[in-house]
Amino acid sequence: MRKDLRDQKKQVVAANNTMTDAQASSYIGRWNQVDGDFTNLRLEWIPKFEQVLGMKKTATFFQIDRRCALMIELQLSSLLPLVQP
Repeated sequence: MRKDLRDQKKQVVAANNTMTDAQASSYIGRWNQVDGDFTNLRLEWIPKFEQVLGMKKTATFFQIDRRCALMIELQLSSLLPLVQP
């Protein structure tokens, strides 16, 4: 399920950011390799993305990334049963 959503994420980023599928795959691939404190990492990576994509496309990319992450969390959470008392 997670792989399916990641594949769809590439399509969503490309469709909403006037990027080619290859560009979207490249940026998502790089971003998915990042692990750790996402707040600090975003502060580090945003300038790198802005140099290539510009400010508006970078903002859109990170908004889409966050929304996709929330969708993944929601779908995974819905699969876990609640702990019964």
